[in-house]
Amino acid sequence: MIKEKMIKATFLTERPGVGRITDLLQVGEFACPGAGDLRGNELLVDVKASCVNVDDVHMQEGTACGGVPFMQAPSPSAKSPRVVGCDFSGVVAAVGAKAKKAKVGDKVVGINMQAIVGQQGPWAERVVTKEANVVVLPEEGRPPVFTFAGWASLAMPAFVAEAMYDDADVDGGAPEVVGSDDDDDDDDDDDD
Repeated sequence: MIKEKMIKATFLTERPGVGRITDLLQVGEFACPGAGDLRGNELLVDVKASCVNVDDVHMQEGTACGGVPFMQAPSPSAKSPRVVGCDFSGVVAAVGAKAKKAKVGDKVVGINMQAIVGQQGPWAERVVTKEANVVVLPEEGRPPVFTFAGWASLAMPAFVAEAMYDDADVDGGAPEVVGSDDDDDDDDDDDD
């Protein structure tokens, strides 16, 4: 690994038991991969904001999806610490040779799925992620209230909504009902 610098990160060196994650979180120096370490379509992102997601806790405890083994983050150790977190926003600092949609300087929002692919999380000053894990935020038409914290907090809900849309096989020309209010038990009439 070509180390450009050390970064501050929040990490674990052992798997916490249920309810013990805050007892074991450590903040300290962590080796940061350099631009020369990026493979394929990986991006190096300067993290501007990240948030706490319930999956961050469950994946580290080994309780995500009821404890199904392949849905858990790899067990950290002193030799192989695990930077925690999932949702983030930031600015692309470097791109891998096969990256197509992101370029240096782009503002992005994304998720790192530690449990499934063993990536380091974004509770750090920098994170390496796959290009497919981010959405490049457009310069044009961006709401004036854009904040990195706001985008980071929307990362997981946006990716879940996108996956649901893709799986729903929605016909673009037909109206779709997402929910309805036809519950007859909800009688607001007061007949006293």
